[in-house]
Amino acid sequence: MGAVDFEQVRERLRDAGLNERAAHYDDASFGSWYIEIEARRPLRVVWDGKDGSLILQHKNVEGGWDDLGIAKTEAEQTPSTLVHYIGSLES
Repeated sequence: MGAVDFEQVRERLRDAGLNERAAHYDDASFGSWYIEIEARRPLRVVWDGKDGSLILQHKNVEGGWDDLGIAKTEAEQTPSTLVHYIGSLES
């Protein structure tokens, strides 16, 4: 996943009615990026470019982030799968 994928994920999240709080793409860090999402419990989607993992996290009471799931295969790392999973958390 690179800069194009980052923008596609942002667009899909917006299209799903999810509001972005913050986002950052870092080409110098293996193309890693994150997107923070407003939710009952704030969420963050992280692409770890070095490990090739897509991680969904939620903010804990201490202000840190806890992993909810880690997608390691391309089949699990689609924007559609991500949006569907986030939607299931919010319902």
